[in-house]
Amino acid sequence: MSSRLSRTERRLLFAYEDELRKQGNPRRLAQQLGALAAFLVWLKRRELELQRAEHEDLGAYRRDLHTRGEVRRFDAVRDLYRFLRRRRLLQRDPAATIERPRPRRKPR
Repeated sequence: MSSRLSRTERRLLFAYEDELRKQGNPRRLAQQLGALAAFLVWLKRRELELQRAEHEDLGAYRRDLHTRGEVRRFDAVRDLYRFLRRRRLLQRDPAATIERPRPRRKPR
């Protein structure tokens, strides 16, 4: 990931990446990390940090996603926050109550 990440962000992401590596699925690892890289870019554009993102911030990110591939990105973000909360690396999961976005259908 980027060197523009804070020390805390790097620590949280490395813990999650380590967990993904233990699962032994290189394809999922690559997909998750790619999705999270896009999310981190989105956060940085808004001058937010991973550990300080609020429910409203994730709701705004969710509203920016439209295609199936983009919707899968949100799944990766939810998985990350769920992992961090479960491991008690964060006190709360800001994505916990946000519904999965639905891909927009193409007009016929």
